[in-house]
Amino acid sequence: MKAKILVLLVLALGAGGLGGWAPHTVYVELLGVGILYSVNYEHRLSPLLSVGVGATQWELGLWGPPTTVTGLLGHLKLLLGQLRSHHLEVGVSLATFLPRPPLLLAPLWGYRFQPAAGGLVFRGTLLALVGPDGLLPFFGLSLGWAF
Repeated sequence: MKAKILVLLVLALGAGGLGGWAPHTVYVELLGVGILYSVNYEHRLSPLLSVGVGATQWELGLWGPPTTVTGLLGHLKLLLGQLRSHHLEVGVSLATFLPRPPLLLAPLWGYRFQPAAGGLVFRGTLLALVGPDGLLPFFGLSLGWAF
């Protein structure tokens, strides 16, 4: 088991460049980890592994005075099927929402269309928002650009 993890890490971190892969991606996600929407940036460390950050801001207050909610997001994703434009995406995101700061964990599974050379990116993800109040199954749709 340890050998498999070590091999996966070596492949994910890669020894040299991305071999023609577009390392940067910006996208907007509707629903998803940002609850209503989020704006995100990801950097591919290798064809298999990406890390990213995101942010969201919206108002909450249907039955009371409005409260501005600001969310900060962090992502770590493994992209399988890296030799094509179609990927199985498996990962985890962390999110905190101010002024109520508990940390949410969001394991995710999904589909990502991202051509190797860059261009249009589409993502559809299923996730589970896990926090102090329990677990909430959720989904998100993203559209962006890789370069």
